[in-house]
Amino acid sequence: MTDAELDAEHKALLREAADLTAEDARLKQFHDPPGEMELWRKLQDHVIRFKAFTDAMRAREKRPPD
Repeated sequence: MTDAELDAEHKALLREAADLTAEDARLKQFHDPPGEMELWRKLQDHVIRFKAFTDAMRAREKRPPD
C-alpha cells in the first residue's frame, strides 16, 4: 500500500469505527437482536480490515526511506 492509500484507509477505519459505535448505542437503546447480529458481522469485518491496515503500517515502517 502506498502512503496515500494507508492514509485513506486510516481515515475510513476511523469513520467506520465511529459509525459502529453509534449503531451499537442505538441497538442497546432499542434492544434489536437481529440488528445486534448484523453489528457483530460488521465488527468482525472491521477487525479484519484493521488487522490488514496495521500489518501494512508495520511493513511501511520497515521499508527503507525513499
